[in-house]
Amino acid sequence: MELMYSCKMDFNKENLFKLLGYLGRFLVAKDDVGDQERTTVLEKPVFSKPCPNESAKTRIESEIGEREPNSPVPSFYKYVLAFMFAIDEINKNPYILPNVTLGYHVTDSCNNENKAVENVLQILSGSGDLVPNYSCLSNGKLVGVIGDQSSKTSLQIIQHLNIYGYTQISYGATNPMFTNKKMYPSFFQTLPSDQTQYLAIVKLLKHFDWTWIGVIASDDDGGDTQSQELMKQAEMYDICVEFVLKMKTDDLTNENNDHEKNRRRFQKSTSKIIILCGTISFLSVQFIEEQSISGNVKTLIIPAGLNIHIISSVKRKSSCHGSLIFSSPNIQIPHLKTFLEDISLENRPNDPLLEHILLVYFNCKPSNFILKLIAEEIYTHKLKNCSRTMKLHEIGSNHYYTETFRTTYHVYDAVYAMAHALHEGFLHMPRKFNSRHMLKYFLRKLNFQNPMGKEVHFNDKGEMTTYYHINNFRIAFKSWQILKHVGRFNLSVHEEDQLFIDTRKISWKNDKRVEMKKDVVSDERSTPVQKHDGGHCMDDVECVIYTKQDSYRKKRGGAGSSPEILIGSDRDTPVSKCTEDCPPGYRRILMNGRHKCCFECLQCHYGEISNETDKGSCIKCPRDQWPNDSNQCAPKETEYLSYTNDSVTLGISIIVVFLFLKTSVILGIFTLFRDTPIVRATNQSLSFFLLVSMMLSFLCIFLFLGRPTHVTCMLRQTLFGIIFSVAISSILAKTIMVYMAFKATKPGSKCRKFIGVKITNCLVFVCSFTQTILCIFWLSTAPPFPEKNYDLYMDKIILQCNEGSLVAFSIILGYIGFLAAISFLVAFLARNLPDSFNEAKNITFSMLVVCSVWVAFIPAYLSVTGIRTVLVEIFAILSSNVGILVCIFYPKCFIIILRPDLNSKGNLLKKT
Repeated sequence: MELMYSCKMDFNKENLFKLLGYLGRFLVAKDDVGDQERTTVLEKPVFSKPCPNESAKTRIESEIGEREPNSPVPSFYKYVLAFMFAIDEINKNPYILPNVTLGYHVTDSCNNENKAVENVLQILSGSGDLVPNYSCLSNGKLVGVIGDQSSKTSLQIIQHLNIYGYTQISYGATNPMFTNKKMYPSFFQTLPSDQTQYLAIVKLLKHFDWTWIGVIASDDDGGDTQSQELMKQAEMYDICVEFVLKMKTDDLTNENNDHEKNRRRFQKSTSKIIILCGTISFLSVQFIEEQSISGNVKTLIIPAGLNIHIISSVKRKSSCHGSLIFSSPNIQIPHLKTFLEDISLENRPNDPLLEHILLVYFNCKPSNFILKLIAEEIYTHKLKNCSRTMKLHEIGSNHYYTETFRTTYHVYDAVYAMAHALHEGFLHMPRKFNSRHMLKYFLRKLNFQNPMGKEVHFNDKGEMTTYYHINNFRIAFKSWQILKHVGRFNLSVHEEDQLFIDTRKISWKNDKRVEMKKDVVSDERSTPVQKHDGGHCMDDVECVIYTKQDSYRKKRGGAGSSPEILIGSDRDTPVSKCTEDCPPGYRRILMNGRHKCCFECLQCHYGEISNETDKGSCIKCPRDQWPNDSNQCAPKETEYLSYTNDSVTLGISIIVVFLFLKTSVILGIFTLFRDTPIVRATNQSLSFFLLVSMMLSFLCIFLFLGRPTHVTCMLRQTLFGIIFSVAISSILAKTIMVYMAFKATKPGSKCRKFIGVKITNCLVFVCSFTQTILCIFWLSTAPPFPEKNYDLYMDKIILQCNEGSLVAFSIILGYIGFLAAISFLVAFLARNLPDSFNEAKNITFSMLVVCSVWVAFIPAYLSVTGIRTVLVEIFAILSSNVGILVCIFYPKCFIIILRPDLNSKGNLLKKT
């Protein structure tokens, strides 16, 4: 059954508006005669004019025979009543369309496109023969249409209405194509399109990490459109569709062939989640049940708006246990509840659809003789006389629920939306308002509060915004059906808050234990049935229990003897993946010819991680981080000559302190014995300079240890270069003085004037000052600085000093080597001078050591990396200083301490 409405307008004395709609299988017309309004129900049997492609026998079998999916559903009849109730409410409201009376006309589209087109042309032409492009209406004119419930019939309706500029409001069409306002500018809908709903479903899939799904769609336009929209949304969120099965809704001609193909495809499938699209038919539910019995158990996700009452038609419902069902929110309409509960033949005496429903559900004898004859003679039903005061709601809340509403509410809102748009049109354009062409403009700007206080408006796509409830379908003791509210989806809030799911309330298929409190008595004779319009749980409802006789509801924290179902706590969420998630540290490799959800796992490259499961590719850690054992990017280990946890640094420090103290002792000995011949003969002032500079040179090594800083990097090379140049300059001055002293002993030698303390001190100052100038120039142009070397090792960071200018560093060391080379050359020339103690020999050996060390330093320094370069330079400094100390001062200390007899002027002047 489908619903569509239209409006007609006439500015006669009565100001009649006719509102026409498709809803139920009967015809209702409302007109006005003079100052009186009267309602006429055309007394025609429901099956007097069968729907296209449907025989009378087939229709009557489904409607008055055994309860099959096509039997009359009272909730659809409820849409008709809600439509008429809303019209009556508006006519009685003095604040909406004053002095204007709304009328209506209801017909049935039979969910058939041809029938929908026929009815729309009948509405446009008026009663009598169909005359396209002509209107034979004698009273009132068309304003707009409300309906239909399905997208396929709504499409046919709007294509004809668009030609004439009429407006249509659907209460059930959800095809995304209707949101294209360029093609359908006059089409509006009181609920979101499938695009919104399938976005909600895809986000639900993503929430549970279900990336491998199957789709069962009805073999019609609705199934095709919805399945395509689902696959489009799923692709955007990296969800793969394993298969799409097309199921016939009512045609069994190709059952054997198609059914076998679908069965084989279903059995081979590995996905555990099935989404239903299009129309849920008895065949599709029965097919799922058959496969479930054979062991291929799936979890269903059922969109809102589908006829889930068909689930109650199958013998077993275990295949539906644990399913997640989307639904529109339940809305309470208090006055409508009273109206619906008062429906009976007493206040609707000529309503054929009401009689038909009472015939099917109570075996009540109808007033129509033909219908009575068919029921008694052909189908052998034992009919009885029922009281005309029998209320329709006595059918039970399972079939005729009046507490809250969903689709009924959309019908109700559609009527009020059209009425308010007409009201705004008359209010702003009292004389120029043309409802045929201008009503849609006022609907786009519409914003009002309905009688329940809820804001009603259409967005730029012509949709009314709403949110979805997510319910969990459960089976308990094979005689109870439960829909438990477990979450919601609201597109109008922030993206992170759109989906809310309370997983603790969900009972999945693999729940093993179901308990019931003692105050619940299970009726084995009861037949589980499914509520239609209002049967889902609301936000404040714990659960709904379905039986044939009644349904019970229990509020959270409420008191009373209402039964309570307790679901076991063994709730394992289903896993639906083509391939198990790659463990952390692995990446996916797609396989040719297969879905992107089917992949192989390979370990990430060195230095990469995948700290989230099932990542498509590994991510490289930042430069300062490296994968740890937990497969996370952790800060890299830093390497330098640390004082705290490096044994090499500790050993070097001990050696430096020892050599510093040893040099200090030698300086003390020379100070104590400064007046002895051997100390005086070696130029005691230069010896003191040399020893002090060597002590400071040892201390410079501490600048190479520890964490590099700007100060230490700038000072360690320059300070060592200056201090060591003082030491080498002192040795050079000593060597020159020895050579000049012996040359000056010859008669008439001019070297006498170059002998003196001032000359030697000046030489040391000039050589050291030159090194100082070079260091200052280095620091002012390209000073050394600390840096982190990320490239030397992949798993650690080397903290080192960048010399700034390699040329300047080479010049500093080259200058020291130049002084050492000159000292060596002069000492070598003076090695054979006659004397019992010729210091030139000692200087020759010391400079040989120094030159050898620093020549070897160059290739060693260039061949190592990291902290090893620092160790090489420290070794060179220590070696050169120790060589000078041993070669020059050890012999003198030996004589001073152990051979004082040799420390005399006579022995010193003795020629050898």
